[in-house]
Amino acid sequence: MRDFSFIKRLTACVLAASLLLAGCGTVQDAVWPDSELLDGESGYIYYITNRGRTKNYEHFVRFDVAKRKRETIDFGKRVWPIHWDIRGDLFVGSFGNSASSADTTQIVSISSKKVLGKLKNVFMNISISPDLTKLAALQWVKKAVAKRTPQSFYMLGDICHLKVFDIPSGRLIAKADKLALGDGLCWSPDSKNVVFVSFADDALFHGKQPEGAVHGIGIGHDPKGRFPKHLHTFNLETQKTTVITKGIYPFQIGETQEIAFSRNDNLFKFRFPN
Repeated sequence: MRDFSFIKRLTACVLAASLLLAGCGTVQDAVWPDSELLDGESGYIYYITNRGRTKNYEHFVRFDVAKRKRETIDFGKRVWPIHWDIRGDLFVGSFGNSASSADTTQIVSISSKKVLGKLKNVFMNISISPDLTKLAALQWVKKAVAKRTPQSFYMLGDICHLKVFDIPSGRLIAKADKLALGDGLCWSPDSKNVVFVSFADDALFHGKQPEGAVHGIGIGHDPKGRFPKHLHTFNLETQKTTVITKGIYPFQIGETQEIAFSRNDNLFKFRFPN
């Protein structure tokens, strides 16, 4: 493991995209904190802007990093993105007046606007496999809590089921026995393993809120670090889970085939063995 080498560039890109997501910029007036940070880079950045002048719904925008060009993609209705794959040109999410009112997750080709598949649930997090044939999804179960005092409790996160679906058919092809947390999800480069987050101690999944307690505080307020979260892999061939290391929010770095993750407010990365 080692420190994430391009944290400055990543932070600048995320900051710019976040401003646009929040409606602080438009397709016409977006400004990067430092445009030189994108020199020599390629790929796409996707975002939503609600500053459209001719439509009463948000616009889905794709920014080509190499060409410095933006393309507005109009689906004809409001779109709620969950995940998109920059190499496969696939978008996963829901359509409708609000994300909470949707009951179907759709897999859509961004360029052709064609629906490639549908799932009958809306998930907390979704990740498309690098071979573009499978979806890993976190389905919410309940909140994870732990007693702090008789009047208060720690809020530890969202407990989820980890499920894997076939993209063309929407068929469920695997489900991990181990419960997951809603702290990120990604794939190994060979599409054979799903990287997810879970408690180091399974007993934490069964914590209960003290009767009568109404005050909940975040996990970061625990001075003793009693609720560690670890990265795990779920292997589709063996159906087994394996712990990797302490961390949260994993994501794949496309160019290097590495997995990056967060630990104690720092970014690290590792490589799957060949």
